[in-house]
Amino acid sequence: MVTEPIVDKDDCIQKNLIWEEPFFTFDHIGISYLSLSQLAMLTGWTGLVQMMVDFKDRDLQPEENSRQEYYIFVVVFILVGGFFSLNLIVGVVVDTFKNKQKHVDDGVTELLLTDAQKGYYNSLLKLSTRRPKVQTEAPT
Repeated sequence: MVTEPIVDKDDCIQKNLIWEEPFFTFDHIGISYLSLSQLAMLTGWTGLVQMMVDFKDRDLQPEENSRQEYYIFVVVFILVGGFFSLNLIVGVVVDTFKNKQKHVDDGVTELLLTDAQKGYYNSLLKLSTRRPKVQTEAPT
């Protein structure tokens, strides 16, 4: 059992321990994008913010609140990134709704129906276009 604090990655390896880095880091551009997406969507963002603030340097053990200036970045990014992601989601939903509405107006809905449903749909269309015949009696 190790009783001395581990300072960095080399110290960890010398003591025959395993050095693990967190999944959400900023060491790789793809993982950085995932980290920022997680921050913008506000899913599990508190752990990510704590990891960012505790970060000292690459391959060094984190130190609590060593980079408090990152809180400013987080607040600004949440305001800007959250607004962007919300607009993106709303835009996709509205665009999808408009496309579906256009398909309905163009009669493409019949492509999605089974044969039995098409027959029922067509019979309803025929019934809705017919007008009842009014029979009047001739005056006497």
